[in-house]
Amino acid sequence: MAGFWNPASARLQRVQRVLYFVSFATVYWIDVFIRHKYLKILASSIDYCREHKGMELYCYCFMPSHCHFISETQL
Repeated sequence: MAGFWNPASARLQRVQRVLYFVSFATVYWIDVFIRHKYLKILASSIDYCREHKGMELYCYCFMPSHCHFISETQL
């Protein structure tokens, strides 16, 4: 029947999007990201995921020894 709304399938469509809080630190909290070349590697890796893997980045915080970001992806 055309136009029939099925609440189970609507709920399934909402579950397809997943939000992640990602946080990681370097070993022994060594200040690795004070060097521009390492920070650039991290930033370019995240850019790659945004462009090719469907990651949406909402916010991020790069610090000398660790990183936090909130992102979303479609499954």
